[in-house]
Amino acid sequence: GDDLVKYVKVQPASFKAIYNPFDFDQMKTLASKSFKLPLNLASKEYLLHIGAFTLQQKRQDLLIEAFALSKLKCKLVLLGKGKDEDKIRNLIKHYGVSGRVVLSGFQINPFPWIKHARLFVLSSDYEGLPAVLIESLVVGTPALSTDCPSGPGEIFSNSMLDCLVRCGDAEALAAKMQAFYIKPPQIDKKSLRRFEATAIAKEYLKLIH
Repeated sequence: GDDLVKYVKVQPASFKAIYNPFDFDQMKTLASKSFKLPLNLASKEYLLHIGAFTLQQKRQDLLIEAFALSKLKCKLVLLGKGKDEDKIRNLIKHYGVSGRVVLSGFQINPFPWIKHARLFVLSSDYEGLPAVLIESLVVGTPALSTDCPSGPGEIFSNSMLDCLVRCGDAEALAAKMQAFYIKPPQIDKKSLRRFEATAIAKEYLKLIH
């Protein structure tokens, strides 16, 4: 809304923010597809990150540093591709976690990977509304995120505010990784309903009427 006023020079009578719709049933169906984890991974025993390999936004450098600081013996799986893949591989070596970080490339259906993860971790400096956090929570996998602008703070509302850490703070992210691996946070399923497609459709109908 601010951008429309500032750059497009519109003069609206009012603004209404409506989230993108999510088909919960479809996501759960995709998550339940036949799936076999690689031999070096076990269900509910790895952390997962999904995102383009672009350090400027997604901050995989922060993620890898935090994982190293956490001293966790589990695996960290990164799904994605991008221009900074070589830099990410070098960071994995630099922090001495080559045997614990797995790069599994781009996956057409990432939902089984999400479902079998113990915890999803987002380390970005900025986002829109990060769909992958909602997708993770919908299929039953707890998530942890930097409190970046914008999106995560709106998703982790009410009882899930503890799932946010300060942007750029590797030590805080490491501490939460460790704590949540031992005791994963509860998912507030009720608060997720506002992102479901039928709820979003009702929001548009209100505007029409």
